[in-house]
Amino acid sequence: MAEEVEAAVKITLKDVWVAQQETNKQVAKLVEQLPTHVQQTSEDKVESDKRLDDHETRLRAVERLVWRAIGGGSLLITVATLVIAALAIFIK
Repeated sequence: MAEEVEAAVKITLKDVWVAQQETNKQVAKLVEQLPTHVQQTSEDKVESDKRLDDHETRLRAVERLVWRAIGGGSLLITVATLVIAALAIFIK
């Protein structure tokens, strides 16, 4: 028969205290680095806002060109239709 082995872990208050002290040191390091991260995030946001505005400006310019082309095409089709209609009336 297989013998069951019981694994026991003994954690003392000293172990808890040492782990807590290490955690406190790590949190202190993170707190020191936080202002740098906040500043970098703010700079990244400003840069991304500029880039977004640039993309929107370019997109609006392309949209204006497309709508001008559509308007010009519509005008051309209208004029062509009127010319064809006039020719059809005069040819009879």
